Amino acid sequence: MQRSIFLGLVAAGLIMVAAAGGYWWMKQNRPDQQWVPMPLNPSSSVEERAQLQEELLAYLKTEDALRRVVKDLSLQQRWNVPSEKDAIDQLKSSMFVRTGEFRNPMTQETLPTVDIGVNGKRKERVLMGEIAMRLGKETRKHLGIEEKP
Repeated sequence: MQRSIFLGLVAAGLIMVAAAGGYWWMKQNRPDQQWVPMPLNPSSSVEERAQLQEELLAYLKTEDALRRVVKDLSLQQRWNVPSEKDAIDQLKSSMFVRTGEFRNPMTQETLPTVDIGVNGKRKERVLMGEIAMRLGKETRKHLGIEEKP
């Protein structure tokens, strides 16, 4: 009797550990996004914003811009892909440029933005943040916006 109770408790414990591990694994592999909002002039029209979005997407999808990002962040090694071309293709497929809004927390004013970022998994959140920041830096360089020290 005591042996069967002990075996039941051990089995229940193993099931609970497996369920907790499965839940953790599921949470870590959920889709996630990281982006950098680039504020726009509030008086700009919807057409101007869409044109800027298309221009930035076309620029960021060029081989030269992507190659600089891949080399600066060593994405070939970090993603463990065999060639630089594969890393560029993976970055090209996961990045996005979209129009959005940003609400100023102090004034509650809503400002239009162009969001530049990447899609990925939750467990890659730090890397996705670095990539989004680097894509934002590349965008600022393309637009001629000076970086503040």
